[in-house]
Amino acid sequence: MSNANIIKILLPKSDTTSQLAKQPLTLTVTEDLKYYVNSNEVPSAMLEGALADAIKRNEDPTVVLRIAKSLTVQDLVDVMSIAAKLNLKMVLSTER
Repeated sequence: MSNANIIKILLPKSDTTSQLAKQPLTLTVTEDLKYYVNSNEVPSAMLEGALADAIKRNEDPTVVLRIAKSLTVQDLVDVMSIAAKLNLKMVLSTER
């Protein structure tokens, strides 16, 4: 598996941090609305299926959402709606 952090985006900022104990799934949304599950680019129409396939291998899946801070709240809600459909736990990645 390649490193999802190599996809460069500006993250929102936060004063608090927390660590995840297990290996999470990473979903990155870039400023130009490209979607990456881990490091694999996925067309927006196939995002739900790609996430569903990725979580099959995980007993209690957690998704780290890396979304560009310039995107709209609606963009965030769209992604979170897919996660809710799949009963995924989602954590928003931020910078300190």
